[in-house]
Amino acid sequence: MRRVRVAIVGVVLATGVGLSAADQWPQFRGPQAGVAPDDPALPDSWSETENVIWKATIPGLAWSSPVVWNDHVFVTSAISSGTEAAPVKGLYDPGAEQGSLRSSAAHRFMVYDVDFATGKIRWERELRRVPPPIAKHIKNSFASETPVTDGERVYVRFGTIGVLEAFDFSGKTVWTREIGAFNGPQQFGSASSPVLHNDRLYLVSDNTTESFLAAYDKRTGAELWRTPRQENESWSTPLI
Repeated sequence: MRRVRVAIVGVVLATGVGLSAADQWPQFRGPQAGVAPDDPALPDSWSETENVIWKATIPGLAWSSPVVWNDHVFVTSAISSGTEAAPVKGLYDPGAEQGSLRSSAAHRFMVYDVDFATGKIRWERELRRVPPPIAKHIKNSFASETPVTDGERVYVRFGTIGVLEAFDFSGKTVWTREIGAFNGPQQFGSASSPVLHNDRLYLVSDNTTESFLAAYDKRTGAELWRTPRQENESWSTPLI
């Protein structure tokens, strides 16, 4: 079992609590989907010790990013009950399967709420405990989708197991929706994160079974519409 370590930079800690909705970090690549404001208070560099207030060790392996709302830091992870190969670094030999790997070990698909000020875990919830039904690339993880939050709930997608679930900030499940676990022709796994706009949650699933872009009611999880797509493989996140 490998572990994911989450570190919060000290200067962010000094200004993170009590911000307006526009100043939160609620989704993949932040509030402006990758356009970060130039703030002179941000550090020019940091290391294992420099400009770091705390570190929290999260079990498992995940490529998903943390999202932050005031003093809540939400992260996800997939924790294997067996021994998994370490992610490959740099150039590699893809082998007979062209870099695609399967796991027969049961995984715990988790979401965590970490206290922004202290790094302590407030709560953790297990969405499922099953062997991953699809394969992934040797450089991918089984928890690569970043959650999204609106300040009242956090919405978590695990494409590996085809689950979309909403939690309130106390860790209570609000709704769960099964959306199907699909893979593309290369069997490289999933990585497309959900996004929020107004009262709707959007996600894309491109695969060899049924590619689609869909919108869901963030309050109930009800599917509002689904548009078929012609792509059979992608890992991009919608931009609205």
